[in-house]
Amino acid sequence: MTWKKILEAIIMEIIMRKKAIAIGLIILSVPMLWFGIANFEIGGISDQWLAVTVATSGMFGLFGIGGGIALLVPGTMTAVPRNEPVLEQPALKEIKMVNEIADTPSSEGASESVRLMRREKELVLKRGELQTLLGEVDTALITTKNQIKARGWIEQEGGGWQVE
Repeated sequence: MTWKKILEAIIMEIIMRKKAIAIGLIILSVPMLWFGIANFEIGGISDQWLAVTVATSGMFGLFGIGGGIALLVPGTMTAVPRNEPVLEQPALKEIKMVNEIADTPSSEGASESVRLMRREKELVLKRGELQTLLGEVDTALITTKNQIKARGWIEQEGGGWQVE
């Protein structure tokens, strides 16, 4: 395996177990932050190694807690594999669902209003899914544009690219 495939496998594993990793990161970061805060001295610490340890512990504790909270918040720190089409599967699923709903007759006892309310509820859920998907696509698009820019290309106003 190349390093690229290994890195993609690690990223996918993190995505799959994001909540467990976030909680573990917070649990590990709390003692580090406590050590940094408890041993902090305003006038300075006379032992150089203790000063470095306290500063490092406090910094990793803060960043660990921040990273853990960021992992717990939905929609942050998501990754989209570059080789898979982003819109293909949800779009096909939506088309299939619309066809199924159009083909199913309403039950005998249910009124038209109840059927329409159920349909509205389904559409609201689908809107939320599509908005989440749109956010992921926007993130992937920004990441891709930044990678292109990092390789020395300049984005033109018309939507094309040119070399610096």
